[in-house]
Formats: sequence, structure tokens, C-alpha cells
Amino acid sequence: MPKQTDPKDSTPRAPAKVRPQDHDSGLVERIWEPTGRCTDVLTERPLEGAQVNAAWIDRHGLKQQAAGTVIRDAAGNLVVEGWADKVWQETAVPRDSMVVVKGRRRLGP
Repeated sequence: MPKQTDPKDSTPRAPAKVRPQDHDSGLVERIWEPTGRCTDVLTERPLEGAQVNAAWIDRHGLKQQAAGTVIRDAAGNLVVEGWADKVWQETAVPRDSMVVVKGRRRLGP
């Protein structure tokens, strides 16, 4: 896997690692990769630094949305940081949400 670089800094950095608190986050890219004829391995990569649009249904059945940059909050959780209702907010995104990374080609129909 190639190393990521920050546009402001030319020093190469290792890719971010998944932390235990990321288990229920929708801001982790999860991909099943085949390793053999009958076995697969789950590869997880947090979307830290990515611009995303996320949507999910809350426990009351209402549609919730968040758009902005994925960061880690003070507690180490992945959140979307951006403007919502004219206020700068950090919004946690549940695992069952639909997350679209801006700038990536969409797959599917």
C-alpha cells in the first residue's frame, strides 16, 4: 500500500490505523479481499482527512445528514467536521450509514 503524503508536508506518512473505538463508525472503509481460493480477509481503513457526504436514519426514523472533513475528536472517535444549521459541528456517523467520499468515482448503477 503506498504511503500517504500531506500536501503541506513532503514527508511520507504511514496510512492511518483503525482504533478499537472505530468498530461502530461508518467512517471506516471496509473491503473484503480474497487471499486464497476459499478465504477472504477484511481490510479496514479510516477515512481520516477525506471530504465526505453521509446520510443515515436515526432511531426515531428521521433522515440525518452530515457533510465535511473526517477528523478525530478529543476522545479519538471519527467524526465529520463541517457546517450544519449555520453552526460548526462535529457529527458522529453510525456504521449503517451511507457514506460517499467526494472526488471518488461512484460504483454501481
